[in-house]
Amino acid sequence: MSAVAVLLIALGVADVCGRLARPLWVPVVIAPVTVVICAALAGLWHLADIGLLVLAAVSGIGWVLLCARAERTGSHELAPLALFGASVTLLILLSGWGSDVAGLVARWPAWVGIEVEPDQLLMVVGVTLLQLVTGNQLVRLVLGKVGAIKPVGEPQPSDRLKGGRLLGPMERLLILGLGLGGQLAAATAVVAAKSIIRFPEINAQKARQNGGIGIDEVTEYFLVGSFASWILALGGLVLAKGAI
Repeated sequence: MSAVAVLLIALGVADVCGRLARPLWVPVVIAPVTVVICAALAGLWHLADIGLLVLAAVSGIGWVLLCARAERTGSHELAPLALFGASVTLLILLSGWGSDVAGLVARWPAWVGIEVEPDQLLMVVGVTLLQLVTGNQLVRLVLGKVGAIKPVGEPQPSDRLKGGRLLGPMERLLILGLGLGGQLAAATAVVAAKSIIRFPEINAQKARQNGGIGIDEVTEYFLVGSFASWILALGGLVLAKGAI
């Protein structure tokens, strides 16, 4: 599963850099460079590892380019979603070819005195980065595909629900952390709390359906976005637990 973790780390780092530096070439370069750095730190230099890592690097570049096209055109959201799903699935299916994590990543837990398997450590880093900018990008692609996001320049349902881009990663990280700590029941409380807190804000739209955005559109945006976000958090939890 090390190649899957490397892919998630590469996507996470590239997307963060893409938000900080607007030129498209920055994340395009960062994605494969991150793969190489991860391979060096984790000692993934066997022949089979190299093949899997090349696939991860190519997938990272494709992800950045396809996401940029989707944002620019307001369409073609399925392509990056399909690439992400296919890349993760293929790397999981081929994970038996990969070697165990070694190198600095394998030595670091013992050096700092924590008990964690190197493979799990790499995966936890990957799924954690997945919950940040990449998670927001995946949720936005899903929303765009189902038509819950308007074309650029038009009023958006997100205008009625403030803080989604910040609350989403915080919520996913909290669910992931609670799940890794064995407190999955507490994670369900986070889901319930979000719904309760957002309900008055959504209900208020009945009194002010202006700007071309009605209660139905806001509700669809909230429900689809929330479920997509929760699935990402739970999917990351499954990957992290499966790496033990």
